[in-house]
Amino acid sequence: MSRRDAIRMTDAEIGTFLRSHWLMVMGTNGKDGFPHLVTIAYKLWGDRISFSSYRKAQKIKNLERDPRISCLVETVGEQYGDIKAVLVHGAARLITDATEYREWRESEWGQLPRPSDEHAKGAKPFEEIVDKRLLVVVEPERVTSWDHSRLGDSS
Repeated sequence: MSRRDAIRMTDAEIGTFLRSHWLMVMGTNGKDGFPHLVTIAYKLWGDRISFSSYRKAQKIKNLERDPRISCLVETVGEQYGDIKAVLVHGAARLITDATEYREWRESEWGQLPRPSDEHAKGAKPFEEIVDKRLLVVVEPERVTSWDHSRLGDSS
């Protein structure tokens, strides 16, 4: 078995890993040719990575021009063997439909931390934000994973 095969997660492990996290580094292609990387909260909607954003955000402008997207969810620790990650390459589907966006917003957040009561009190009603935000769903084309704990002490 190759080293690459040894560290690859199964589909079930990938799903569990993605559901147990809520932040990812997302990359889009900037108009200047440089990658545009941001850290953003996400949730799985069904089995797809999804997130909400302001329609005027740079990442959305980039995705309107070029829908290719990369999403990296990772954990690191003190040792090489602590590294685990899932990298999804795909195409972003931008959803502006208010009904679908509401369904997503009201769906189970699962892994995302719950807002504090104080934060929830300051949250704007859906009707006030729906025209300014949209939903992004990542349609995966390639998924790569690695779990270095599988290497044992031979790292």
